[in-house]
Amino acid sequence: MIDIKLDPDKGDILRQSETGFYPGYHMNKVHWNTVAVNLTSLTADELLGLIKESAKLTAK
Repeated sequence: MIDIKLDPDKGDILRQSETGFYPGYHMNKVHWNTVAVNLTSLTADELLGLIKESAKLTAK
């Protein structure tokens, strides 16, 4: 499980369309998403892209 910060619209889309995406556990559920890495169908590269996006958003 990992928590990633995403644009709220993108997070909503992923929670509705992908398995393994949930509102952020113990986090602000608008911006944060908990990802069960072993349950999602995203590739490793796609997950790394989301992690990089999260890092940029948290650096603000």
